[in-house]
Amino acid sequence: EPAVNGPVPAAVAPAPDLASEPEAFDERPYDLNDQAISALEDGRFDQAVEWLEEAATARPDVPTFGANLGEAYLRRARAGEGGPAAAVEDFEAALERIDDPDRRALIEELLERHRRIRDEERDFVVEPTLHFTFRYDGSREGLSDGVDRLKVLLEDTYQEFGERFGRRPVEAGEGRIEVILYDAEGFDSVTGLGDWAGGVFDGKIRVPVEDLRSELRFARVKS
Repeated sequence: EPAVNGPVPAAVAPAPDLASEPEAFDERPYDLNDQAISALEDGRFDQAVEWLEEAATARPDVPTFGANLGEAYLRRARAGEGGPAAAVEDFEAALERIDDPDRRALIEELLERHRRIRDEERDFVVEPTLHFTFRYDGSREGLSDGVDRLKVLLEDTYQEFGERFGRRPVEAGEGRIEVILYDAEGFDSVTGLGDWAGGVFDGKIRVPVEDLRSELRFARVKS
């Protein structure tokens, strides 16, 4: 589904041939472009954006720098490391730099979805555990107390699966797993699925849950 996975990143372009440049010119933007490509390949998105912004500002007449900057914004947005609000800003910035109609259509789809996520999670509390980061509306009655039980359940499950499959993603450097709890309306808005779905994983665990106080409701989430 494009709204979940998004467009496949396009290839970034190396610096243009310098043969057409005058003898007296600044090579730094070209060097920054090449360094940024390496940073993108390594997943260092903030550094790549910084270098490409400098290159594109210094040489707005070189289309390659602007196009690569758009790709850097897009990849950083898809990584989602800054949260949904930052992703929205990056998707918007990518649209200003990417001209291909098909890619623009997919980016606009992603942008709209992340706007819904941003609006839905605007006031969520964030509570990290050893292996998870929980996000939820802390003002919802019947939810906060049950989250503590859910934390224990997921931490136990993490250890169980780690022993069973011999792999622990957080220890491997992949970062905490995000668990986001919504009410039924919020879950449907973000995922497009009704709360008949027990949850969805799109890089983050998204779960619809109205109340965790009763054993029946908690058992549904657990299953």
